[in-house]
Order: sequence, then C-alpha cells, then structure tokens
Amino acid sequence: MNVEIVKAVTKMLSDFNKYFSYLHGKTNIVEIELPKEAIMVWVKIFEGLTREERQSAIEKVYEHYSYHPTPQQFRELVKESESADALSEWIVVLDALRMSADDARDRVECLSPHARRALQTVGGLSGIGMCPEAALHKSVKEDFCLAWKLIKNSTIPHPLEAQFNHTRSVEPVIDVSSRIGAFSASFGTLSDSDG
Repeated sequence: MNVEIVKAVTKMLSDFNKYFSYLHGKTNIVEIELPKEAIMVWVKIFEGLTREERQSAIEKVYEHYSYHPTPQQFRELVKESESADALSEWIVVLDALRMSADDARDRVECLSPHARRALQTVGGLSGIGMCPEAALHKSVKEDFCLAWKLIKNSTIPHPLEAQFNHTRSVEPVIDVSSRIGAFSASFGTLSDSDG
C-alpha cells in the first residue's frame, strides 16, 4: 500500500468534509471517521487513476456535488470527462463524413492520435461512410468511444509498438580533428609520392 496515496486520500476526504460542512451551513466541521476498509476502497480507486484524472475528479466534486460522493461516483466523474472528449472527437468524424475527400482528410488530421486509431478500429472514414444513419448514431458511435477510451488509456497497444525498441542507441563520438589530421597526412603522402 502506497503511503503517499493513503495520505492524499485522507486529506481529500477531510477537505470534502470541510467543504460540505460549510456548504450545509454547519459552523463546526463534521469530521467523518471512515473505517479502514472504506479508506482502502478509496485508495484502490485513487491508484487506478492518473494524477490528472484525480485532480479533474476532485474539481468536479466541488462543481457538481452538494454531498460527499462515493468512491464509484468519484471514478465515474473521470469516465464522464473521457466520454465527453470521445464524443467531441466523434462529432469531428461525423463532420468529416459530410465533406469532400480532401476536406475530410484535413478534418481527420485534426483528431488526436488515439481518435484516429479509434476511427480505424471502427472501419475508417470510408467504412463508416457506408453505414446506415441509425448505426452511426448508436452502435458505431459507441464502438468508437469505447475504442477511444481503451486506446487513450493504453490498454490496446499500437501494433507497431512491439516491433520497435524505444531506446535510442548512442552514437559513437567522432573526433573530427584526428580524422582531419589522418586525412591530411594521407593526402600529404600521396602528393609526396606523385612529385
């Protein structure tokens, strides 16, 4: 168990208590003693999120809640923001379907890398262009959003990632002055023998 995450969760829950006590007009802060098991559930949820996702979810608690959220509600706040991002990119895809080929290509280039891969997953622009309108707004959209989330969260690696080693090989250091000296020496011996 990560001690830093336990501290962060404990502080967050304490801050929530202070905020909701103030929000409900309580002059004395109501400190809630959570059992160890409840803290562990929060820690498990927290460990599954990135730092940015945690911060985003905390901000959304203050924006949208007037009571203390459950751990699952807290996690759903992250999923909601992902869904909104995926849907906004889906709208770009739908716009591209209604454009000429060159304009559509430019529009798709504006998508994030994981949205472009999600688009390939659902058949690409030409593939979904042949789908009935009802499927575009239901099943294809849902498949795109699911692929978008999985790819963004790296649970579906790119097929080429396994083929390449991402560590750069160290280039050998070339001593230019010694090379020039060697070249000059060999050039000098050639000109001596010609003369």
